[in-house]
Amino acid sequence: MKRFNLQTKLMLLTFLIIIVCLTISTLFAVKIISVSIENQMANNVMNIARAVATDPVVISAFYLPHPEEVLQPYAERIRKNSNNIEYITIINMNRERYSHPNPNNIGKKFVGGDEERVLKGETYISKAVGTLGPSLRAFTPIMDGNKQIGAVAVGILTRDINKVQKRIIRSIILVMIIAMTIGAIGSYFLSKNIKNEIFGLEPYQIAKVLQERNSILDAVVEGIIAVDKKGTVTLINNTAKKIIGVEEGRKVIGEEVEKIIPNSRLKVVLNTGVPEYDDEQIINGISIITNRVPIVINGQIEGAIASFRLKTDLAYLGEQLTGYRQIVDTLRAQAHEFMNHMHVIAGLINLKQYDEALKFIYNELGAQQTFAGLVTKSIKDKRVAALLLGKYSHAAEMGIKLYLDEDSELYEEHGSVSSGDLVTILGNLIENAIEALSVSSKKDKIISVYIKERLDYVFIKVYDNGPGIEEQILPHIFDKGFTTKKSGKGIGLFIVKQTIKKRGGNVEVKTGNSNGTIFIVKVPKGVIV
Repeated sequence: MKRFNLQTKLMLLTFLIIIVCLTISTLFAVKIISVSIENQMANNVMNIARAVATDPVVISAFYLPHPEEVLQPYAERIRKNSNNIEYITIINMNRERYSHPNPNNIGKKFVGGDEERVLKGETYISKAVGTLGPSLRAFTPIMDGNKQIGAVAVGILTRDINKVQKRIIRSIILVMIIAMTIGAIGSYFLSKNIKNEIFGLEPYQIAKVLQERNSILDAVVEGIIAVDKKGTVTLINNTAKKIIGVEEGRKVIGEEVEKIIPNSRLKVVLNTGVPEYDDEQIINGISIITNRVPIVINGQIEGAIASFRLKTDLAYLGEQLTGYRQIVDTLRAQAHEFMNHMHVIAGLINLKQYDEALKFIYNELGAQQTFAGLVTKSIKDKRVAALLLGKYSHAAEMGIKLYLDEDSELYEEHGSVSSGDLVTILGNLIENAIEALSVSSKKDKIISVYIKERLDYVFIKVYDNGPGIEEQILPHIFDKGFTTKKSGKGIGLFIVKQTIKKRGGNVEVKTGNSNGTIFIVKVPKGVIV
């Protein structure tokens, strides 16, 4: 079945409404006008009948030997001077005619059977069939004082009434046709204008666009809120409601934006038309990063929209790149350390201290070569291997010894566990250990890493001989934003926890005062949560 487009539907619906309204109006008009015409003609014949019945000429003629000689020309003169009057018949009390359009009917009995009442003194309108055909006629008695001496019947043929009615009806129908034509043209342009206003979209397309818009708004992690030019909220997604803290079930559409976000600068953007980017704002004690831009349509500011995210979320995203940044940074540190070693060796050679140069090479670089060899042998994942080598150099710069357990083993692929996951986990745990040892007063600072990949999981253990974690803060170390460092953001271990949780794994912490800390991680290779 062919689907009509919106413009066609609107045009047909509008035209149908016009037709129905005009048809109903025309029917009522025809009915009212027909009745009005009939009533008007009835009043007209009644007025003529009364005028004739009260004329002294008529009354006095009844006493003449031949009343018809006076009344016939009298009645015909009045009839011919009146519009649409078919006959004026004057009768005596015996129903004998004294006047009639057809002179042959003078002296004969009145025909119709509706004259009984007038002979009893009544005045009325009647419909009946006379010698000239169906007619509407007015009856009124002729009185001489208190005595009735005859009656007058003034009639108009029904066909003459119908002619007048048809003439009026034709005019009404012509007007209706003209109105319908104008209505059809108007409905076409109206439907076309409406279609243009909605960018030529069909209703199902509008519904689809709206559903897609709502899905997109609720899918994005940013909070989004829009206002009209009066500062009234016209749009808000679920993320924005959560960040702002809107009570469940509260309808915020239509409310003033200041009632929802007391310190919102959307009205400032509305007034100035100047967008604001990456602005930090506090909402209900929560720090967010927001962008505010005006909505400009046809050169006019019609509203404004703000998108925002929790500052900690942005920090979280930044920290997710930490593992990769750490690889780059620590490789840079490794290159720097290597160049320092090369400078020492070059200096010893220039001084012709060949034995010292060899000793330095064996002592200083031997351990690094051993570590690199072990990493190359045991760790087949290149990203993880690069991370460990980088962390080794970074730790060495900090005066910390980083060891890889000789029993470690990691394949190139790990099922659903990505290299990025392992880089994130290991990078943050090792960095956390380095930071813990950097404030330690111990002479020998050690970090030990053990990685073992099994058939169905990856096992990781990171140990440092630092000061350990205090018992009262241990339950909070994986909390978002928790940190014991003045310049820290409290994101590293939170990311570790989230990454492990995402893969359906678990992490355990063992620590003691001055006995160091051990992080034990077990990540299944086939689970994505």
